[in-house]
Amino acid sequence: MPSDEKSCRARRLSAHSLGAVAALGLTACPGTIEDPERFIGGATGSEPCTEPSGIFAASCALANCHATSMPALGLDLESPGLEQRLIDVPAMGGGTLVVPGDAESSVLYTKLTEMPPFGLRMPSGRPPLSQAQIDCVGDWITGLGGGALVVDAGDDVP
Repeated sequence: MPSDEKSCRARRLSAHSLGAVAALGLTACPGTIEDPERFIGGATGSEPCTEPSGIFAASCALANCHATSMPALGLDLESPGLEQRLIDVPAMGGGTLVVPGDAESSVLYTKLTEMPPFGLRMPSGRPPLSQAQIDCVGDWITGLGGGALVVDAGDDVP
């Protein structure tokens, strides 16, 4: 076999091998996540959200926003003890940051919605949260209202 023919055959074999490797590589590429909210801050679709700190960390607790260092309007959504800093605390524009058990009356929740009661929708200057993320924050606030024991002064308490 002449050397030109061997060289041509070697190039074709290399091209075929490269094509096969590329085809195998494409089958190993990751796909897309159909429900990315499942991996952001506890929003799992069918399960109630009990802690939206991941949502706040990714969307709100950023530089020049509501991070621990220099939190905008004094609202720190990053540090531990979130509930203690938000429950029954007056909001700067009026209302209460978090009303336990009542997301619709909580400024923290309503500021995430399309028509906030005052000012801009949050997060400002960034894409709005998905409905699943907003629902997660609402579920969390609603869950904060449970478990209180109301005792009448005349009741015998064991």
